Amino acid sequence: MKNRILTKTTNGSIVLAHDLHAPTVAAMPATLDGLLAKGFKFVTVSQLLSQKARYE
Repeated sequence: MKNRILTKTTNGSIVLAHDLHAPTVAAMPATLDGLLAKGFKFVTVSQLLSQKARYE
């Protein structure tokens, strides 16, 4: 899961991960660290849509 998210996430991506699956929960710390290391910033969906609207 971690590798799939890290390789397929692009600018503006929305990553949805449900915390009811143990493998998902286990993968999240390394996944979030990996995204931060790649320069990603975490925002709410509302913030993301607001940013996209400014550039259209």
